[in-house]
Amino acid sequence: YAPWGPTGEIIVSHDFGASELYILKRENKGTGDWSEDIFTYTNGPPALSWPRLITSGDNHEYIHLISNTVNEYLGQPTGLVYSRSDDGGTSWNPENIVLEGTGADDLFDIGADDYVMAARESTVCILIGGWTTDLFYMRSDDNGETWDKVLVWEHPQQLWDPATQYLDTFFCNDNSAQMCIDHNGRAHVVF
Repeated sequence: YAPWGPTGEIIVSHDFGASELYILKRENKGTGDWSEDIFTYTNGPPALSWPRLITSGDNHEYIHLISNTVNEYLGQPTGLVYSRSDDGGTSWNPENIVLEGTGADDLFDIGADDYVMAARESTVCILIGGWTTDLFYMRSDDNGETWDKVLVWEHPQQLWDPATQYLDTFFCNDNSAQMCIDHNGRAHVVF
């Protein structure tokens, strides 16, 4: 759920069986009918699920959508793709890209729900991390045009495949991480 436009609101959900994402929005928060659209795309994995959506910009005009790839994609058992729209979801540019620093060279896998988002004004952050990976966030201060990676906690085993590699007990994120961005633009992470 996020504010959308000067007075509206927007949400995203999935139909896992159909591998479809649904974006619902309405012009005025708390009143009126919702419009529903299926997120259609021409680039990216064949299936998407477990989406997150947030908005940024002076009037929440930028829609940022991340989603899990459900199946193997670009060398990861499951990965995370990013899309952005500045026209209410009619078109997406970029569309279903893997952000640099989140692909197979950096992480073995990004599991479903191993991510959350936060935004304030033109700053957007995507916090990524499960019990098998580093905990880090991708940060954009220009509504998703460019991104920087910020490490919060480093996992003791990089590119860890828990199905084939075994570790003794270790401290890690338990998949309950959250974040916010304060009025000064500082990102705060709890886990």
